[in-house]
Amino acid sequence: MPYRADFYVPENIIGYTGQIDNNPTVYFTDGPAHGPNEYGHITQAHRIGPNEGRETVRSSAQYEMRAGAAGNLEEWDAGRRIHSSRSRFIPVAGVNAKSKYLLSCAIARFSEKKRIDLFSEQQQDGRSGPTRGRIPKCRALRNRTSAIPRRRGLTEIGPRRRGRVGCGAGPARKVHNAAAMSEFEHSWHAAREPDWAT
Repeated sequence: MPYRADFYVPENIIGYTGQIDNNPTVYFTDGPAHGPNEYGHITQAHRIGPNEGRETVRSSAQYEMRAGAAGNLEEWDAGRRIHSSRSRFIPVAGVNAKSKYLLSCAIARFSEKKRIDLFSEQQQDGRSGPTRGRIPKCRALRNRTSAIPRRRGLTEIGPRRRGRVGCGAGPARKVHNAAAMSEFEHSWHAAREPDWAT
């Protein structure tokens, strides 16, 4: 069942950040103007794969959106900055019907809660947790399997590709290489490494 299907609906879309035709982050809120409000967003593209998907929905009477020093979106709750975007916020009130449709496609493409919420801040930074020390195993597994011939169309290896614009595109496929992966990504993949691969 989709995470918070009652909240992540087209009627609750308030705007987005990023490029409208290139996997924008879509923001949602509901509730009365004076609060409390529920709020959340769907991240469609991120350099850390587990950070893609539906954000945990939170409720607050003190939630607000502000423009940062560079004009980028900042989300605040109870006087504390909880999220800072790299881009400026574009309200849904100023976009056309096609753009609203593209934003609503994020709901169908990403039905699950972000997997990164399962990790603490220290684990996300790779400083501690159950995955610490398993990074070399992940690299060793990748080195052992790198010699396996790949057939185009089955396990295609290459740079990250962006999906087509529209609901049927599906999330962009990520292909990792050891040099470009962050320590967190290594830890995340190592934590899901099957026992037979060690």
